Amino acid sequence: MTTAVAERPTQPQGITPAYARALELLTQGHDAKDAATATGVPLGRLVSLARQQGWAIHPTTQRATDASRDDFTPVLPPKLQALSAQFVARPRVVADPDEPDQQPYDATDLLADAADCDDRQVQAALDRARKALDKLHVVYTRVEDEREAAAQREAAKRAAADRVAELEQQLAAARERAKALGATTKRTSSGDRSRDRVIRAWAKSQGLDIGDFGRIPGRIRDQYDAAHPTA
Repeated sequence: MTTAVAERPTQPQGITPAYARALELLTQGHDAKDAATATGVPLGRLVSLARQQGWAIHPTTQRATDASRDDFTPVLPPKLQALSAQFVARPRVVADPDEPDQQPYDATDLLADAADCDDRQVQAALDRARKALDKLHVVYTRVEDEREAAAQREAAKRAAADRVAELEQQLAAARERAKALGATTKRTSSGDRSRDRVIRAWAKSQGLDIGDFGRIPGRIRDQYDAAHPTA
């Protein structure tokens, strides 16, 4: 005669990586309280999930056992092992700050558990918590945007300063090269300015393209000098 064995659920509905990790800690010999504390999940919920896996929680040692196995050691199903690998420790909160020994909750799991509770007081507190989180998100986003904008401005200022320093170095190097080649810088004398006016007038009379101000192109000076060898 074959006895049908009811298949146990491998992934309870609504389980999170934190609960999966807590269950995994139970399979590694940790007691339920330590597993709950390490992952930030409610102890009662963890014990309930362990029983759904077919495990028993000893009332004194709080350790899990599996009577269906020869060594009584519970084994986490592969799906829950994969889910446990996704667990990342998060900040935990204590419901009552005056009771520091109270079991801490993972904030995300606490919100999820509260959403499943039909108590009016819990729902009212959950609504206030969600509004507070929305406000926190707005403020945090604004502050982060301001910090990012400030960082971008600072980076632009540093880039501009670096570019100025680079140009100054190039200018200094150019001056050194010019000095080595014997180039000199001199101010324009009144005689030079008078000659420039004559050259401009001549260039315009010849139909050459020349402006009223600025440097006279060398080619125009050469043409003037060629037309006025004694000038």
